[in-house]
Amino acid sequence: MLDLSFNGFTTLSSELTCLPNLGVLYLHGNAISSLKEVKKLQQLDNLRMLSLHGNAIEKETGYRTFVISVLPGLKKLDFSSITDADRERTETWRQVHAPKRLAKSLKQPKQPE
Repeated sequence: MLDLSFNGFTTLSSELTCLPNLGVLYLHGNAISSLKEVKKLQQLDNLRMLSLHGNAIEKETGYRTFVISVLPGLKKLDFSSITDADRERTETWRQVHAPKRLAKSLKQPKQPE
Protein backbone atom coordinates (compact mmCIF):
# COMPACT_ATOMS: atom_id res chain seq x y z
CA MET A 1 0.00 0.00 0.00
CA LEU A 2 1.27 3.45 -0.94
CA ASP A 3 -0.51 6.60 0.17
CA LEU A 4 0.35 9.63 -1.97
CA SER A 5 -2.91 11.46 -1.34
CA PHE A 6 -3.13 15.22 -0.76
CA ASN A 7 0.30 16.07 -2.18
CA GLY A 8 -0.71 18.43 -4.98
CA PHE A 9 0.64 16.12 -7.69
CA THR A 10 -0.32 17.15 -11.22
CA THR A 11 1.41 14.20 -12.90
CA LEU A 12 2.43 10.68 -11.94
CA SER A 13 6.06 9.69 -11.84
CA SER A 14 7.13 6.80 -14.04
CA GLU A 15 9.07 5.63 -10.98
CA LEU A 16 5.82 4.14 -9.69
CA THR A 17 6.36 1.33 -12.19
CA CYS A 18 9.37 0.29 -10.12
CA LEU A 19 6.88 -1.10 -7.59
CA PRO A 20 5.55 -4.17 -9.46
CA ASN A 21 3.98 -5.71 -6.36
CA LEU A 22 2.02 -2.59 -5.42
CA GLY A 23 -1.58 -3.58 -4.76
CA VAL A 24 -3.13 -0.43 -3.28
CA LEU A 25 -2.41 3.13 -4.39
CA TYR A 26 -4.03 6.20 -2.87
CA LEU A 27 -3.79 9.28 -5.07
CA HIS A 28 -6.94 11.11 -3.99
CA GLY A 29 -6.91 14.82 -3.29
CA ASN A 30 -4.17 15.70 -5.76
CA ALA A 31 -4.35 17.88 -8.88
CA ILE A 32 -4.09 15.26 -11.63
CA SER A 33 -5.98 16.60 -14.64
CA SER A 34 -5.11 14.27 -17.54
CA LEU A 35 -6.44 10.76 -18.04
CA LYS A 36 -3.15 10.00 -19.81
CA GLU A 37 -1.51 9.93 -16.38
CA VAL A 38 -3.49 6.79 -15.53
CA LYS A 39 -1.80 4.95 -18.40
CA LYS A 40 1.49 5.25 -16.52
CA LEU A 41 0.10 2.72 -14.03
CA GLN A 42 -0.52 -0.01 -16.63
CA GLN A 43 2.67 -1.86 -15.70
CA LEU A 44 1.42 -2.38 -12.13
CA ASP A 45 -0.07 -5.83 -12.74
CA ASN A 46 -0.86 -6.37 -9.06
CA LEU A 47 -2.72 -3.09 -8.57
CA ARG A 48 -6.16 -3.98 -7.20
CA MET A 49 -7.29 -0.75 -5.51
CA LEU A 50 -6.79 2.80 -6.74
CA SER A 51 -8.18 6.06 -5.42
CA LEU A 52 -8.19 9.11 -7.68
CA HIS A 53 -11.24 10.96 -6.40
CA GLY A 54 -10.73 14.63 -5.69
CA ASN A 55 -8.57 15.04 -8.80
CA ALA A 56 -9.70 17.02 -11.85
CA ILE A 57 -9.73 13.84 -13.98
CA GLU A 58 -12.69 12.61 -11.97
CA LYS A 59 -14.84 15.13 -13.86
CA GLU A 60 -13.79 13.84 -17.30
CA THR A 61 -16.51 12.13 -19.32
CA GLY A 62 -16.07 8.37 -19.10
CA TYR A 63 -13.53 8.66 -16.27
CA ARG A 64 -14.47 5.43 -14.47
CA THR A 65 -14.80 3.44 -17.69
CA PHE A 66 -11.44 4.71 -18.95
CA VAL A 67 -9.60 3.82 -15.73
CA ILE A 68 -11.12 0.32 -15.65
CA SER A 69 -10.19 -0.14 -19.31
CA VAL A 70 -6.58 0.87 -18.73
CA LEU A 71 -6.27 -1.09 -15.45
CA PRO A 72 -8.43 -4.21 -15.93
CA GLY A 73 -7.06 -5.91 -12.80
CA LEU A 74 -8.61 -3.32 -10.47
CA LYS A 75 -11.17 -4.55 -7.97
CA LYS A 76 -11.93 -1.14 -6.44
CA LEU A 77 -11.77 2.38 -7.81
CA ASP A 78 -12.28 5.35 -5.52
CA PHE A 79 -13.29 3.00 -2.68
CA SER A 80 -16.16 1.54 -4.74
CA SER A 81 -16.13 -2.05 -5.96
CA ILE A 82 -15.94 -2.54 -9.70
CA THR A 83 -19.13 -4.33 -10.68
CA ASP A 84 -19.99 -6.66 -13.55
CA ALA A 85 -21.98 -3.77 -15.03
CA ASP A 86 -18.84 -1.59 -14.90
CA ARG A 87 -16.90 -4.30 -16.74
CA GLU A 88 -19.63 -4.69 -19.37
CA ARG A 89 -19.68 -0.91 -19.93
CA THR A 90 -15.90 -0.96 -20.22
CA GLU A 91 -15.96 -3.75 -22.79
CA THR A 92 -18.53 -1.87 -24.87
CA TRP A 93 -16.41 1.28 -24.60
CA ARG A 94 -13.32 -0.64 -25.77
CA GLN A 95 -15.15 -2.04 -28.80
CA VAL A 96 -16.26 1.45 -29.80
CA HIS A 97 -12.98 3.25 -29.13
CA ALA A 98 -10.35 0.65 -30.13
CA PRO A 99 -10.94 1.12 -33.89
CA LYS A 100 -10.68 4.90 -33.44
CA ARG A 101 -7.38 4.56 -31.58
CA LEU A 102 -6.04 2.19 -34.24
CA ALA A 103 -7.02 4.56 -37.05
CA LYS A 104 -5.39 7.46 -35.20
CA SER A 105 -2.15 5.51 -34.65
CA LEU A 106 -2.03 4.54 -38.33
CA LYS A 107 -2.30 8.20 -39.34
CA GLN A 108 0.64 9.25 -37.19
CA PRO A 109 3.91 9.60 -39.12
CA LYS A 110 6.51 6.96 -38.35
CA GLN A 111 9.54 8.04 -36.38
CA PRO A 112 12.81 8.00 -38.37
CA GLU A 113 15.10 5.15 -37.39
